[in-house]
Amino acid sequence: MVSFKLAAIKILKEIGKPVHADEITKIALEKNLIETSGSTPEATMQAQISVDIKNKGERSAFIRTAPGNYSLNP
Repeated sequence: MVSFKLAAIKILKEIGKPVHADEITKIALEKNLIETSGSTPEATMQAQISVDIKNKGERSAFIRTAPGNYSLNP
């Protein structure tokens, strides 16, 4: 198991295009990359990515391409 952010990076590298946080979470759970006992893992994924962007700015591994959609920062 890895963190939500590391799982998102791995999935976004594999997909190669912007994806909604809900889809990132779905794939991460299917591949057993993350483990959660919470009832809203999609909200957790979106929050983790959003906070990373807010805190790191241009140094974040992620960029927001549309509301809820993310890609890797080139």
